[in-house]
Amino acid sequence: MMMYAWNMWPVSSTTYLGSSTNAVAPLDRLAYILADCIVRAEKSGLTHEYITSSEETLLPRGRLQLARTIQLRANRDQRVAVETDEYSVDCRPNRALREAVETFLRSSVGKQVRDRLLVARGALARVSNESLSLRDIHASLLDSRRTEYRIGLSISILLKQSRFFGEDASPLLHESAVINDDVLFRRLYEKFLREFYRFNLRNHVVGGRQYCWDKSTSSSVPVMQTDINIEDQTSVFVIDAKCTHRSLISRENLGGRWTLNSNHLYQMFAYMAYAGAQNPGKSIAGILLYPEYDHSVDETIDTRHGPLRAKTINFSGNWESVCSQLLDVLPH
Repeated sequence: MMMYAWNMWPVSSTTYLGSSTNAVAPLDRLAYILADCIVRAEKSGLTHEYITSSEETLLPRGRLQLARTIQLRANRDQRVAVETDEYSVDCRPNRALREAVETFLRSSVGKQVRDRLLVARGALARVSNESLSLRDIHASLLDSRRTEYRIGLSISILLKQSRFFGEDASPLLHESAVINDDVLFRRLYEKFLREFYRFNLRNHVVGGRQYCWDKSTSSSVPVMQTDINIEDQTSVFVIDAKCTHRSLISRENLGGRWTLNSNHLYQMFAYMAYAGAQNPGKSIAGILLYPEYDHSVDETIDTRHGPLRAKTINFSGNWESVCSQLLDVLPH
């Protein structure tokens, strides 16, 4: 999922990272992938960058800082201020990886994963353990071209956005798996589905869409934003990524009978209505896609705008099975 969500199409080397350990907890899995990336990066050579440093010395070298040197001489100090560039591994990308490793080591990961993290920390022994801003890590990711760094830095961003480290770090998150961060996992799930369909459906336009209520809508009315629209010349397929176990809810007024989540159905029905109004002549279909938890769901409702399907995807099987399920939900 993360390979697609991070726009890194699965290849044998990166896919192997996700299956190279029997760790089953999401936090353990994420930590193992990070450690494996760092070990692989060390084998092919850690990234080096020019680091600028300033010093005041009696043995001049590098670039002279004239203003500071004049200030020193005014105080009868014979030293000169110089600025030098050192080609070092103690740079932003490696610092971001080191920070993520230290964070995982403070978390409750398993022994096998902890041992792997210690090996990764050893590979970064010459890198200082300093906290970086989210902006700095994003900048490093944009500049990076190596797969192991792109994966590792993406994990660092994922942790930073989840407040796993930093001044406002939550101790509760250190005690739970990444998958329990609902907001984080919803974003990951939605982005994974969008990029999966974009990669596998090259002849379609894939992306979210905004629909306007009407021209007089005030600023207090929320935007009608779909998660994923899959469109071609004849059809529009609207997908809503529902990362929740509440695909079915118990109805007390119906004697505790379990039914599809009505709020989700009404939301998708509205999306389909507006999609049909903006795409006259095209066939419209909608689907609510849920991860499968304790029960499976596959129900289709015929509406005036087209078929509306609620479907759970079983992510516990092998990748071929997951791919097949995701592609089979589309109308043929």
